[in-house]
Amino acid sequence: MNRLAQVLLAVWVGGMGVATFAAIRTFKMLDNDTLAGDVMGGVFKVVDYFGLVAAGVAALVWFRNKPRMIVALVLLVGAAASLFYLNPKVMARDTSADWHRYAELLWTALFAGALGLSIAGPPKHAPIK
Repeated sequence: MNRLAQVLLAVWVGGMGVATFAAIRTFKMLDNDTLAGDVMGGVFKVVDYFGLVAAGVAALVWFRNKPRMIVALVLLVGAAASLFYLNPKVMARDTSADWHRYAELLWTALFAGALGLSIAGPPKHAPIK
């Protein structure tokens, strides 16, 4: 199960990186910012759903290792906030510039946290004596 959690976290980090790069390119290539926002909003939604799964699995697998479990739970809450609160605000163009900035900051924090948890790897269990 440790490997599954690690793979899911790594795929999530990769998805966030690719989505960020794709957003930059999409807004540069399309003349219509509304269309680019609609396209990328759907991509960010899918990546956030995957983040819920990845962080949830990591929290369940590492429930005996308190520091890793806490980081995974914080990532889970962050992904849920992005998916269910910030993404709809940005997509509704509800003072979009402000909500977009908050979404960028949250995604940066999620990326850093998931990358750190992924690099830290699974907990090392002490040998049974």
